Amino acid sequence: MLGALLTFMFATAATVCTLAALRGPLARLDSAERVGVAGMLGLGLLGLVTLILGVFPGGLRWGLWVLPGLLVLGAATALRTWTKGAPRHLGAEGVAAALLAGIFGTIPLVAALAPSDPRDWDSLAYQLAVPKLWLAEGQIGFVQNIHHSNFPFTWNNLYVSGLWWGGEAGAKAFNVVAFVLGSAFVFGAVRRKYGGTAAPYGVLGFAGVPVILWGAGTAYVDLAHGLFAAIALLYTVETLVATESTGPSPWLLPGLGLGLCLGTKHTGLQVAVAIAAFLVWSLWRWNRGSADRPVRAALLAAIVALAVAAPWYAKSAFYTGNPVYPFFYSVFGGREWDGWRAQTYSHEQSTFGVGKSPSGIGHAVLGLGYQPGRYVNPGQTLGLGFPTGSIGFAGLVAALVWAASGLRGRSDRRFESAMLGCVGLIFLSWFLLSQQSRYLAIAAVPLAIVGAGAVSRLSFGRVLATLLGAQAVYTFFLLVTQQTLGQIPVVLGREDRNEYRLRTIPFARAAQVINTSGPGGEPLIPTGRRIVLYDEVFGFLLDCNYVWGNPGHSTWIPYERLESGEDLVDALTERAITHAYVNLDPGLVDRGFGDRWLGASGLVPGAEPYLVTERETMRRDPNLWWRWLLADSIRSGRARPIQVFGSVGARPRALLFELTR
Repeated sequence: MLGALLTFMFATAATVCTLAALRGPLARLDSAERVGVAGMLGLGLLGLVTLILGVFPGGLRWGLWVLPGLLVLGAATALRTWTKGAPRHLGAEGVAAALLAGIFGTIPLVAALAPSDPRDWDSLAYQLAVPKLWLAEGQIGFVQNIHHSNFPFTWNNLYVSGLWWGGEAGAKAFNVVAFVLGSAFVFGAVRRKYGGTAAPYGVLGFAGVPVILWGAGTAYVDLAHGLFAAIALLYTVETLVATESTGPSPWLLPGLGLGLCLGTKHTGLQVAVAIAAFLVWSLWRWNRGSADRPVRAALLAAIVALAVAAPWYAKSAFYTGNPVYPFFYSVFGGREWDGWRAQTYSHEQSTFGVGKSPSGIGHAVLGLGYQPGRYVNPGQTLGLGFPTGSIGFAGLVAALVWAASGLRGRSDRRFESAMLGCVGLIFLSWFLLSQQSRYLAIAAVPLAIVGAGAVSRLSFGRVLATLLGAQAVYTFFLLVTQQTLGQIPVVLGREDRNEYRLRTIPFARAAQVINTSGPGGEPLIPTGRRIVLYDEVFGFLLDCNYVWGNPGHSTWIPYERLESGEDLVDALTERAITHAYVNLDPGLVDRGFGDRWLGASGLVPGAEPYLVTERETMRRDPNLWWRWLLADSIRSGRARPIQVFGSVGARPRALLFELTR
């Protein structure tokens, strides 16, 4: 609880400082909009500063003290300046919006304060895990075998500070902040463009998106990513469709928004392409006689965006040789990667959704709206995705309503046609690349803005208002029943946090053993050594160094060159790996293969080793060959079982091994 409170104080100071620093560019915005934009931009820039400090040797050991210290001094200086222009009255619509944001915000607040569970998969796999490893190392660098550590991490970098002062809750609280700031941004933007009556519907449209409300209580970065994209899109469109000046520095806000969008997630490139396409279109259709101003603004915005995003792509290029590692391997290559892994990774990305045939677009839209079973991992190939991953139907309906209202050729509807055109391009690129529903947060936020506008401007407004309300109510009760009711007991202290984690995450018990079974209750794995995890990615729960062992993650462990279990153990120990953990949960290994593996490993008395024909079949597939190697190392005595965890029938759920030289 204290960690989350410190995060809220940190975010408040960042918002106040940014409001003062960007007073000119923010002046033309609604007062609530100013707060939302300033807060998001300020926090994003602090994430970038964390990178700059963290790449120095030991930079995180002293740099994390610098950020809050500077913010306190800056906020104290800026507070008086900002409060002179602060709004004194919210108005009825402001009170309504604040109540809505507060009611919906309780859901992510509870989730942030509770330990993450397996549904919050990527939070535990890498969103929090990589910052934790960097924090333990004292600097930002290449993380062995976790390629995600080379992604743009602007927002994740805030988790480094959050983990430092408040653990998991301190880190996840940054997304609760993003939800509050996003509500203020959407509310203010709608009120400025469409009036106070429509503004609360903007908050409903924003909070009613299931994947946004759910993500606000996790460590996923899609909410922040979507807000940065919306800032870039909104102010780019306004600058290019305006017939006269829209205030000082119209290029700075879209430039910062796009730069932080690019620096938060690779899908920011889709936003950049959509904006570039819109720029070309607007110059051709709307700005032929007055191109100087929009071209100059666009160039300045592009320079700002590149300056803000470039450090992340330069970091990836420095550590891996590929600025967008591990993507586009055939073009850029990359450290500890090869064609087979690139193909495997590309195939995994393509398993989301309904394929690339144009006939599947309708299915994709409907699936995203209510039950994205094939758009959420894990289990996307079986359609097991949960409904909290959807983007809801209200925004999609709003887009259709605007399109049906006759946007084409109407100068008073240029803003809406431009926003929806950009959203359409984003959706098309999403459909052609990786169809993961949360990636469309970059479209959901702009749809919340134009959707609220349709309530006040179109004849279908009342119907759409009802749909927005229905979607929001559905989302609220969906999250409450599927998530919040189960988390409240642990947040209130009625259930022990450790017991909650042991109950919800199978790996938690093994992590507890690994963290405390060393000499004097210290971690089993000493400093400078590692444990290798097979079919298990929740290394965030460990307090020691670890690597993901499956061959698809890296070429660092040269499985293709190994011929025996002894070769495997030699390769692992040469890399300072002393222990191995293998997850045998039947939901994660090939059906029917786990029992045979146990027998071939010699863990079942009297069982036969792998046959020659079995070995030859497995040798041709790296995803099977590592299992043969591990089984052979156990049978040879080089990998000694020291702990069995749980059971599925007569079979262990997981095993912990010590490797011997």
